[in-house]
Amino acid sequence: MNKEQDNKELLIGKDWEGKKFLSMMRIIIKQNLLIFKQYQMIHLINQIKSKRQKYL
Repeated sequence: MNKEQDNKELLIGKDWEGKKFLSMMRIIIKQNLLIFKQYQMIHLINQIKSKRQKYL
């Protein structure tokens, strides 16, 4: 009985660590996506500017 209880607590602890890690990874991925989107926007704006200068 006691061993089973210890194993359950260990599993719960590991599961919590895993969930914490996954949520951290999700946050990092979201931040990277935002940075990537901003970079894409800047790149697009620069492309438009350079095209506009060619026509002027």
